Amino acid sequence: MRKLACFAAPFCCGVFLAQLLLPESLWPWAALTALLLLGGSLFLRAGWKRQARLALAGLTIAFAWCTVYRLAFYAPAEAVIGTEGPYTATVLDYPVESAFGVRLPVSLEMDRAPVTALLYLNQEAEALEPGDRLTGSGKFYSAVRVQGKDVTWYTAKGIFLRIYGEEDWSVEPGAANGPDVWYAKLARRLETVAGQVMDPEQAGFVSALLTGNRAGLTDEFTTSLSRTGLSHVVAVSGMHMTFLVGLLTLPVGRQRRLSLWCVPVLILFAGAAGFTPSITRAVIMQIIILLAPALSRENDPPTTLSFALFLLLAWNPYAAASIGLQLSFASVAGIFVVSRQVYDWLSPKICHRTGKERLGPLGDLLISSFSTTVGAMAFTTPLVAYYFEVVSIIAPLANLLVLWAVSILFGLGMLMALLGCLWLPLAQLLAPPASALAVYVEEMANWLSRLSFAAFSTRSVHLSAWVLALLVTVITLCLSRLLRRYWAVPAAALALGFCMALLFARQEAYAGVFNVTALDVGQGQCVLAYTKEGTAAIDCGGSSLDDPGDLLADRLLDLGKDELDLLVLTHFHTDHANGVEALFRRITVKTLALPDVDEESGLRKAILDAAEEQGTEILWITDDETAEIGGMTLRLYAPLGAGERNEEGLSVLCSVGENDLLVTGDMTAEIERRLVKYGDLPQVEVLMAGHHGSKYATGEALLAAVRPENVFISVGYNSYGHPAPEVLDRAAEADIYRTDLQGDLTIQFFSCFS
Repeated sequence: MRKLACFAAPFCCGVFLAQLLLPESLWPWAALTALLLLGGSLFLRAGWKRQARLALAGLTIAFAWCTVYRLAFYAPAEAVIGTEGPYTATVLDYPVESAFGVRLPVSLEMDRAPVTALLYLNQEAEALEPGDRLTGSGKFYSAVRVQGKDVTWYTAKGIFLRIYGEEDWSVEPGAANGPDVWYAKLARRLETVAGQVMDPEQAGFVSALLTGNRAGLTDEFTTSLSRTGLSHVVAVSGMHMTFLVGLLTLPVGRQRRLSLWCVPVLILFAGAAGFTPSITRAVIMQIIILLAPALSRENDPPTTLSFALFLLLAWNPYAAASIGLQLSFASVAGIFVVSRQVYDWLSPKICHRTGKERLGPLGDLLISSFSTTVGAMAFTTPLVAYYFEVVSIIAPLANLLVLWAVSILFGLGMLMALLGCLWLPLAQLLAPPASALAVYVEEMANWLSRLSFAAFSTRSVHLSAWVLALLVTVITLCLSRLLRRYWAVPAAALALGFCMALLFARQEAYAGVFNVTALDVGQGQCVLAYTKEGTAAIDCGGSSLDDPGDLLADRLLDLGKDELDLLVLTHFHTDHANGVEALFRRITVKTLALPDVDEESGLRKAILDAAEEQGTEILWITDDETAEIGGMTLRLYAPLGAGERNEEGLSVLCSVGENDLLVTGDMTAEIERRLVKYGDLPQVEVLMAGHHGSKYATGEALLAAVRPENVFISVGYNSYGHPAPEVLDRAAEADIYRTDLQGDLTIQFFSCFS
């Protein structure tokens, strides 16, 4: 089987090289170069001749296949981008609610071959089912560029188009039938049974375990899973396959040849989970492991892993950009390389300490879980740090406390769903223990995530360097037997390095006597002002993929703060306040300052309910107020306009000594002139551009009055033309910074004097 690895591994490397590094125009030339090298390998002498040929053949086919795949599948979709016209498509899965109706994956009929696309329709389409054929007209958009940014998550799933359909469309129910339709209906049936016998929150968790559908998970639970390194339990993958194979092979015990009946069940389960990269990888590897005894072959982990990746990339080379695929294979590679060595080292140590010859079942389970977690984190940690800028340090403990319950819950959930398909009362018998386990996992994850040391951000160069040192150390330990013998030295160095990195990162964050950060929340605003003694935030809303409340909570926790002294909301628009509920779920907010306007707003009511539940003090700003927090003086200006939310908003002047930050919310230039007249404004070091850079705000009167040194524009992808050229011209004398271009904006003042 090693010969297969010699071909599959270079093929995978070639696809990753093409998709992540090389421009598309160079793919044919890379294939030609590899082909010429393959021809040259014919003249090699014996020894590595066969391996070199296989490797070069894999590279040649990889570059050639990427080129052919693009021409066959992506190019036809690219040709219709930006056009408007009719479409005929088959529904592949059930509709999911979106901001303007529903979205659903469809197989779009094209001249050459069908293309998978995402179709957006009005609310009437929520009754559509897999297999329905739709006809209508719509506008065709790229799946590569979304909201002004290049993305890969759609093409990694084989989706190359987004279609925004017009209101008039027709449907032919049940016109198509096939595996995709069967899988989607099976997944829906499993989810329906869970929903019928369990509370919605626990049913959503069980559905995520069985099918990978996270729609039923609460935002709080999703965030908790991420911070505690437990997201993998709801990303159907190898762990779930192991649980399932264990259940299916119980009747046959060690008779591996009799386990082949598991293969179709595994394929069916993977189809119900949507054939995501992680589940597909796990199924392929499990099938190879099950087939090896029947074919009189030994399972070879490198071959199994590389062949599974080969099949995935051969099906869709663009899947190389999938974060889920990269994390899945990195996790398994870490388990293969690291976990066994950790187990073999730790097991005899504990036996020697306890005076036992062998571990008991419980001890073996704990050490196996710990070893597996450490191995999985060894290679995924750098990827998580790179993509998500966060690393969970509580993950090993969280996995030890939770995985045993997840394994039992998965088995109960699967059995409950299957029994429910036959007769619902049978499923109801298993609902109480399943619900109890689900509640345990949720509460444990939520509790662990609230610990201030649960995770740390890698935005600091010191912590990023430590993550890199961790990866190098793990690889070195795996390759060097001598170094493994003296493992305590690198372990102690890593521990000391981590403490120093945290110390340096904390000192860096608090280097200024006054610090201001405008978070990148997309089209919205969230400004954090802090000193060593206090924290204040102005607004918490936006259109970012991550909830603005989670972004602010993460930033506070990075600073070592688990509470916010003051939160000021300028007004009740979603782009300024839709993250407040998430913030309250994770951080204690001592005082909340609000304008007493817009009493009928649903968002206002939700915010007040969250504040009341936490016991937060409410400060209604009807007249100008002053607050002293941690050396900061905040002047809260009461609304100066009337009749519209933007005109009725608060303004905030935050000062430390002679350093000032001014935030005007969404007020127009007319209201700004009133603020200038009555507000007694000083010259400011930082001005947040009003209304995200709208041409109707940040007027000449305000700029002339405050003469800002720096203008921060909190803006994301939008259709309003923000920031307007007029604003950029008016503020040209100041240094202008934009969150859509530079990300989070931070300025530190090292003296109380400007």
